[in-house]
Amino acid sequence: MRRTVGTLLSLVAVVFLAMTPTTAQQTPSDQSHGGRFHRHGPRAIPSHYIVVLDRDVAGQQRVEASTALNDRDVADLLPDWAGTVTRRFDHALNGFAAQMTEQQAEQLSDDPRVAFVEEDSVVEALVTQSNPPWGLDRIGQRDLPLNATYTYTTTGAGVNAYIIDTGIRRTHSQFLTNGVRRALFGFDAVGDGQNGNDCNGHGTHVSGTVGGNTFGVAKAVTLWAVRVLSCNGSGTTRDQRGNYTLGAACPECRGHGRVRSMRRGEVTIPPGVTDGKRIRLAGQGAAGSTGTRGDLFFVVRIKPHPEIDRQGNDLYVDVAIPFTVAALGGEVNVHTLNGDRTLQVPAGVQSGQKIRISGQGMPALKGQKSGDMYARVKVSVPRDLSPRERELISEVAKIRGDRVK
Repeated sequence: MRRTVGTLLSLVAVVFLAMTPTTAQQTPSDQSHGGRFHRHGPRAIPSHYIVVLDRDVAGQQRVEASTALNDRDVADLLPDWAGTVTRRFDHALNGFAAQMTEQQAEQLSDDPRVAFVEEDSVVEALVTQSNPPWGLDRIGQRDLPLNATYTYTTTGAGVNAYIIDTGIRRTHSQFLTNGVRRALFGFDAVGDGQNGNDCNGHGTHVSGTVGGNTFGVAKAVTLWAVRVLSCNGSGTTRDQRGNYTLGAACPECRGHGRVRSMRRGEVTIPPGVTDGKRIRLAGQGAAGSTGTRGDLFFVVRIKPHPEIDRQGNDLYVDVAIPFTVAALGGEVNVHTLNGDRTLQVPAGVQSGQKIRISGQGMPALKGQKSGDMYARVKVSVPRDLSPRERELISEVAKIRGDRVK
């Protein structure tokens, strides 16, 4: 006896929005995940992040509607199994704070519903640098004698300082903070191929005083090299005054240097992909300050199937077995990912038992062994017996001593 059971697997890929650059400049904090994942270095609180939703704060008359939207987005972005929400923001801004892994936080920053994600951090009113260079010690206090400390309340993070000089040696370690280079190329009026690089030293010295890690007044400021003096330290007044312009913020990007847009495309889904798998499209993301594009990531979401359960690479499907096959043994046909397969049914099989079909589950990534398919037995009892079938089954019941009508 043969019966056929059909199966089907489907999956969908959730496509994140790409960030298209405009002509405004980006700060180094904008270079991580399109500028939407903000780090706070050594002062960050491990595994705790603040997620700000990309939605304007509602007026008082819309507070309830805004809170309902936040409820939906929070539940969708961070289900209970993924992390723990520690605080909700429904008034001054829309978002939440939560315990989660760094990878989860980075993935959330790529979600189009999220404006940005930042590391939670320790905030203090004052920060003190011990045994600073003499210049910092001197500007840190009005009265003598010097106290061998430089105390400050802000670091200049988010501020752009344009160094109009001989350029900046942008690779200098004084301008590298937590792996992010804060010295960037802005403009070069000399035109000798240096592209803002300092071949004299004066501009780098000035930059170190403004924003160096050790010698700088503002230790997190973004430094832009505006080179108007040559390697020998000379230039012209016209270069210093007339060859660069700081324009107003563009209305489309509101000064952020990028606008949001939707692009449609195709992505290849590898066999055996798992839920939450990130697929990278190199060079299709946002552009950094140098103009080089980052990567675009697709996150795969597996659409549940009404008949098939997936556990790892193993598949489970209910298979109806005629009661005669269940009693006497036999075989049925089952559709698998690789076509029809014959399932051998042992005599006396019971509902709920599982019969394994080796190697017919999901293919494994990276060439590993495929999973198995398991047929969950559901013994099927007919409801429309003919008189002859009823007579024969009654005879069997009589032989077995079963009480039947």
